[in-house]
Amino acid sequence: MNRRNPNNLFSPSFLVIHATLAFGMGITLSRPDFALYSALPVATFCLGMALLLCRRLAKKLHHSLAIIFFLLIGVCHGSYALAPPRTGHHIANLVSEQSEVALIGVINKALGYGLDRTTLIIESREVFIPLPNHLPVLPAELSPPVFQRTTGLVRLAMRGKPTAPLLPGDHILVRARIGPPQGFDNPGGFNFPRFLASQDIRINGWISSDQGIIKLDTLPDKTNSIRYGPERLRAELIGFLRLHLPEKHSALYRALITGDRAGLSPEQVELFRSLGIVHLLAISGLHMALLAGAVMAVSLWLLRRSETILLNGSARKISACAAIIPLILYCLVAGFQTPALRALLMILVFISALLSDRQWHGPTNISIAALLILIINPLAITSVSFQLSFAAVTGIILVLPRARHFFLDQKSKGLKGKITGYLSGSITVSLAASLATLPLLLYHFNRFALSGPLATIVVEPFLCMWALGWGLPASLLAPLLPDLSLILFKTGGLGLDLALFLAGKLEPLSKSIWLPPPSPLQVVLFYGGLFLFIKTEKNWLRAVATLCCLSLFILLPQKLTADQATILDVGHGNCTLIETTSGKVMVVDAGGPYSPSFDIGRQVIAPALWSKGIRTIDLLILSHPDHDHYSGATFLLNHFAPRTLWIPTRDADDPGWQKLLTIAARQQTVIQVPKAGETYPLGAARELSCLTDLHTLPQEKQNNQGLVVKFTSADHSLLMPGDIEEEAESHLVDSQENLSSDIIIAPHHGSASSSSREFLAQVAADTVIFSSSRFKKPHFPSHKVEERYRDLGASPLSTADNGAITISFHRQGLKIVTRK
Repeated sequence: MNRRNPNNLFSPSFLVIHATLAFGMGITLSRPDFALYSALPVATFCLGMALLLCRRLAKKLHHSLAIIFFLLIGVCHGSYALAPPRTGHHIANLVSEQSEVALIGVINKALGYGLDRTTLIIESREVFIPLPNHLPVLPAELSPPVFQRTTGLVRLAMRGKPTAPLLPGDHILVRARIGPPQGFDNPGGFNFPRFLASQDIRINGWISSDQGIIKLDTLPDKTNSIRYGPERLRAELIGFLRLHLPEKHSALYRALITGDRAGLSPEQVELFRSLGIVHLLAISGLHMALLAGAVMAVSLWLLRRSETILLNGSARKISACAAIIPLILYCLVAGFQTPALRALLMILVFISALLSDRQWHGPTNISIAALLILIINPLAITSVSFQLSFAAVTGIILVLPRARHFFLDQKSKGLKGKITGYLSGSITVSLAASLATLPLLLYHFNRFALSGPLATIVVEPFLCMWALGWGLPASLLAPLLPDLSLILFKTGGLGLDLALFLAGKLEPLSKSIWLPPPSPLQVVLFYGGLFLFIKTEKNWLRAVATLCCLSLFILLPQKLTADQATILDVGHGNCTLIETTSGKVMVVDAGGPYSPSFDIGRQVIAPALWSKGIRTIDLLILSHPDHDHYSGATFLLNHFAPRTLWIPTRDADDPGWQKLLTIAARQQTVIQVPKAGETYPLGAARELSCLTDLHTLPQEKQNNQGLVVKFTSADHSLLMPGDIEEEAESHLVDSQENLSSDIIIAPHHGSASSSSREFLAQVAADTVIFSSSRFKKPHFPSHKVEERYRDLGASPLSTADNGAITISFHRQGLKIVTRK
């Protein structure tokens, strides 16, 4: 009988591992625009029949053919999942653009309570889509609105919290503005529509007022009680924690037990991110392992009281089975999040191996869990939680054979030896998980914390062992014995306080590496080198493996054939990135939407810069002290070290502006208030200049005191006038400045108070770009302003409709490329 070598993962004996990798690769290769839906099922069916009916012919090739089979199935499965909904009455097929609607549906999940907003997931049942400006105010007008049947999930958000208690399974009527999800479409940006699609959500929207939600009276439905029961329990637990615990403890417990991280403050999240332990604030396999271990230990202690069970030798198997139901219940209450589902499936596979007296094999186990999750939801492979969860566990499983001796033979060691062994083993395991997730962290977040392994060992026992150890039984007791549950939660809260205290003490040690996202080749080299380093015993191979891993940190700057200007999609704000072939980098404005939990600099602008291999900025220009023009500049000052900062004034009465100038001074950035005609040195054939001294003149409006900047290269120019209005435009026309430009970024986002006909005639642009939000139409840009530009011969583009817009300055002409 052939026995497979557990160390040779490339052996055909490990077909499950190879099939899972092929299936995942197939999903990754799938595209929604490929015509695969009819051809692939036929091809995969024929291939499957060949494997079954022609085993003799395929005797030597069956392993390779099976891999190809799973690859094609993966492509088919992924393409099917990415395709638009096929039913005509699906909400995504009824609403193709932003529309005011009245929607009847069922709350599908527990509400997400953030710091300044609440999120609802609605399972739509009926929708009324009125003609424009004809949405009746409830109660209805004389002729009641005609609702049409619909299906599909809708994600809605509202400012603040709803006054009426809302739970999963509740039927509601809501008035909202909904449409297809659209994020910021920039190089290196987060794909928000794809993120929602992985949750089967194709429509999202906004509820303008709490008054737009009406809870409907419906008869109790036993089917609904079963279907929404786990989510109702989760929602009630969230409500219990919010009501009875201090906000600090409540937010942490909600993250640890229910996976709801919306209540965590930005300061808490940033502290854990800087230490490399933000993963401790999410549901993980450790939660499931703690619950399974506790149930199995109690069950085993009880079963050992029975002589019959002991004689039959089945105590371990029965205790393992006893853990299944609590694990499934907890996974339901946790919302079946990917890490919890992965841990549940791995534990179930382990229990199956135990019951059938088969050897448990870690890589095969995790492959089965990944394969099942991808069969259920193929788009999960694109989610950060899936990638980080499986990468971390794979790294731990691969290193365990080498780290096992640290934890074995504890009885023969003294106290010092036990502590040393535990710390050494823990550091090894934590380091393996950190290295396994390193490329993914750099790809998704451009950040890796060096203090992660040490901080994990210090903080994890108090946060995940003590606090969670008390929190899990307290959660089970909350519906039955709330007073006892509260005592347990408060006891666990001591661990939360200590974990936060230790994290604060470790903060001075936090050091993050910020890098551009690695290329696919660098990721492959890193993982290949890491696998080789773990598996080989030869020093020269380990040296090669180390070089492969270090390639991850080699920066590959992009070579430009012409100067470029990229107007980033930042919503209602402005940010223009200018790059020259000589390597100079300028950023003009760095603002957009602002909220306590959202930083446009960190989450939108910086990823765009990193995706282009940019690590430093030569010149940062902030046209004027409005949040939609400078709210992201703080992050750029801290992480891109601009050499020079141009501003219109040092004396703005704005705390945020003054804080920004303080940071710039601390970073030793040269702060200048440019004069009219002042230029920034860029070399021959190009120029960046400040056109006017509006900022030095007395003005009633702050918008009219901004910098007006012009970039010229290869005899073509781009005008960036900030938020100036007609009064400032008249000054520019009267002062006979050289306004003529090929392209203009519309003043004040296309507002009706700007873009006067006289000013536009002087500019004489061929193209106008509106840097605006899709949610601010029709005021930004104004329809009248758009028509004015068209009348004067300028072709309009908009970041709201076109995403980021890149302009290449060639001698023979301008080349304009949009993201969509």
